[in-house]
Amino acid sequence: MESNIEINNEGTKQKERRIKSEGAERVHEDEKWVVVRPTTIEASRIYGMGCRWCTSMKGDSGSAFLDTFTKTGGLYYILEKGKNPRKDRFAKVCLYKKWSGREYWFDTIATIRTKSDSVELENFKDKLNQELIKNINDDWETIKDVPPKEFNINPISLIKSYINNTLLIHITSLIRKWFYPDAIPKHDNINAVTTEQVKIITKEVFIVIVNFIVVSPILLIVYIIKYIKKLF
Repeated sequence: MESNIEINNEGTKQKERRIKSEGAERVHEDEKWVVVRPTTIEASRIYGMGCRWCTSMKGDSGSAFLDTFTKTGGLYYILEKGKNPRKDRFAKVCLYKKWSGREYWFDTIATIRTKSDSVELENFKDKLNQELIKNINDDWETIKDVPPKEFNINPISLIKSYINNTLLIHITSLIRKWFYPDAIPKHDNINAVTTEQVKIITKEVFIVIVNFIVVSPILLIVYIIKYIKKLF
């Protein structure tokens, strides 16, 4: 009871410090850098402030993306002290290291995919000290897990996820699978979306749309049942 009263009486700065402390693992800190691995959406939003990362979005979408990314890899926010993310897009950088070992890097705006951006990323990496990199890799090895089973794209899986209130996680998992695959393309810019990838995404998006059309009557019935239960 006393702890609840203390939480209710804490100020904005105290609350922010508590959220940061309880909602993220501090992987590395020195006089220039801070590296955290967010575990809650509240901490992710604070550390990701000023960025357009899907894992720090407002609303349920942010929570769903954070959940699917942290279940399929290590998510690290690399913050340069004293830098403004609204003026320097490399002031905050996100590293998504999948359990397969493949890495995706994000500046404050988007995933780094173009060759010109990749050059800037390499310049950014050159600034990172070896201890910082080692601490990230050591932490990743500690939390590394078996890749979860991918969601199936079929009417039954959609119905189940809707009934279990995990439909948003289902959809974000598909988006994550489409745009951040394990396979590495055979060209210089390994993070670019390839023609083959576009074909796969187009095909699977079409399948998802067809499945939603097929199951929409059932989803409507489930929605009505849930709504009636809430009334009683």
